[in-house]
Amino acid sequence: MRHDPMKLRAVTLGAGIVIGLPAWKKCGVSPQDTPKFMKNNTILGVILIVAGAAILAYQQFSYRSRETVIDIGPIKATAETTKTVPIPPIIGWALLGSGALVMVFGARSKS
Repeated sequence: MRHDPMKLRAVTLGAGIVIGLPAWKKCGVSPQDTPKFMKNNTILGVILIVAGAAILAYQQFSYRSRETVIDIGPIKATAETTKTVPIPPIIGWALLGSGALVMVFGARSKS
């Protein structure tokens, strides 16, 4: 069964919000008029901005590893260590800036 973009569908969102018209009918632009690369640029820009904001918010990540301390015959001793890796804030700012640029130039290439 193919999806018909012309068909009216009711979509229920959270908190009881119902949308009855497709988004393209509200703005007067059909999905066929929008270039695919613009959608990809917008998605990529949002992903970069979210990743940059997450890096700026957390600035480090931790992971656990198990290391064998003693291994003598049937006796084994392991130690679990937590390691923290800092992430420089410049990476977060670079991701935020590049995401914004991708979105701006993606929108400009449309017109």
